[in-house]
Amino acid sequence: MPTFLHTSSLVLAIGLAFAWLSVPGLSQYSLQAFGLTILAYLILKRFTRAKLWHIAPTPGSLEMSLVTFAFFILIGGTGNLTSVFFPLSFAYLFFLILASELPTIVIVTACLMLFHLGLTPELTQIELAHWLSLPLLMVLFLFGKYQYDQATSSHRLLVVKDEHLIITQANQSEVQRFLAEYLQPKLLYLQELAKFPDPNRRQLQQQLTTLTWELSKLLKKLSA
Repeated sequence: MPTFLHTSSLVLAIGLAFAWLSVPGLSQYSLQAFGLTILAYLILKRFTRAKLWHIAPTPGSLEMSLVTFAFFILIGGTGNLTSVFFPLSFAYLFFLILASELPTIVIVTACLMLFHLGLTPELTQIELAHWLSLPLLMVLFLFGKYQYDQATSSHRLLVVKDEHLIITQANQSEVQRFLAEYLQPKLLYLQELAKFPDPNRRQLQQQLTTLTWELSKLLKKLSA
């Protein structure tokens, strides 16, 4: 899913959760809505033929939007910033940062802060601490992701260097074997033939042709 559509779907899911919780007639059915959304999520997982242990949402898919709606209708419907389920916000941020680009992460985190503030306009000290933990954890998770990406990039570079070194060593061994086992004996043989060039003219031409062909074959092998 393109970044714009992915961001829009997550913002829409947060907006739908806020609208649901803002209507008294609907907010009392928040747990039922959560259950149905999770059921829809599991059915979608089943359609994508995911394994049972692949419970995390697929990056850039509709699954992330369903998780967004489900998590925050549950959190908002059970006390918002003081909900026992509020730590799910941290798990959500973790999945969001793993599955999204930086603009999406920043926009969605800002929308989540507005979501909580809209449901609880006047914050107590504890609620304020919970509310401010969202951007702080976002920065922390982003830093962790950056460090992980750097380590992965360095590991890949080392793997490439190791592969190049192995290929170079193999090529050197191939050249050394060619020189020792083929070229040197062949040159000694040609040297003996050259002592009597006239009677050995045809054989000298054949040996030179063979030597040229073997050299060409070696060069092709090294450049492959």
